Amino acid sequence: MRRRLVAIRSAVGLGLAGALVGLAMSAFGGQLLARVPFLSAPEISEARQYMVSLLTSDEDRLASLRPKVDVVSRAVALAAGPADTSQYKVVALRFVGGTAAAGAVIQFYVVEYQLSTGVDVIVPYTLTLMGGKVVAVE
Repeated sequence: MRRRLVAIRSAVGLGLAGALVGLAMSAFGGQLLARVPFLSAPEISEARQYMVSLLTSDEDRLASLRPKVDVVSRAVALAAGPADTSQYKVVALRFVGGTAAAGAVIQFYVVEYQLSTGVDVIVPYTLTLMGGKVVAVE
């Protein structure tokens, strides 16, 4: 009886240790695969153009990179006017990475701003593109 209990305990311990090692290796492997360049989507030129146009307040270029909208929506967007950029200065625009699934391409950017007070602020942006047009910005 005692031998059987020792054998069962050893088998259960070995199984738990194997599961723990497998879990750790899969988590580590997943992190490595996410960083492999050929597994992530490359930077899309339309996304880069959109971000540059957004930072320079180029409304015409932004409109060309968005899907066509009705006249009323366009008029409301133009009436809102450009953002007040006197309070900050763009320091850097960086492409972080991207992914593609089901016809949509998602691009991640980070913009570093310097406020008029001298404080540096980093703001993330997520662009969703479909058919070469930016359909969402977060």
